[in-house]
Amino acid sequence: MGFLYAISWEADQKWLLALFGFHVFAYFITIYFRKSSNFQMILLVFWSVLVYLSEFFNAVCAVNWKRFSSQNYFDEHGVFTGIFWAAPLIILLLFQLFNALYLTSYLLVDVKVAEFKQQKKKKDN
Repeated sequence: MGFLYAISWEADQKWLLALFGFHVFAYFITIYFRKSSNFQMILLVFWSVLVYLSEFFNAVCAVNWKRFSSQNYFDEHGVFTGIFWAAPLIILLLFQLFNALYLTSYLLVDVKVAEFKQQKKKKDN
């Protein structure tokens, strides 16, 4: 909990709000298009690439932190980046995984129902 108190929320409000806004946008677009499996796969790859690049983002931000922040949050272990960048995206990826499983289960049921109908139709003829 001390980690959250160490952040100067007032001084760094703009870029932290932009980061929060990005995550809100990511969640909104993912939830809005949750039934479009093709778009979900594109988003899944995109969010995964962003998580993969979090170490690179941490390194870039560690060098350039004076341009946008009042203090250096970007340590060599990437704790800040992991908590405020990667963790929300990983939670979003988990949502996408569960959503894909949910949609797949309904697709399986639809296929089986169609198969039973086709078998019944062949029997009747």
